[in-house]
Amino acid sequence: MLDAIRYLVAGGVSWRSMPAGYPCSPRVYAFFRRWREHGLIKEFP
Repeated sequence: MLDAIRYLVAGGVSWRSMPAGYPCSPRVYAFFRRWREHGLIKEFP
């Protein structure tokens, strides 16, 4: 999951454009959202 999120953030690609080697985008986004809500991931301006 972490590799998938890093791929998305570093590449600036959309959630739907994930390569086949990663889990499906709704699942990755659910983890990302949960981690962000708990303060494990912070967004910077």
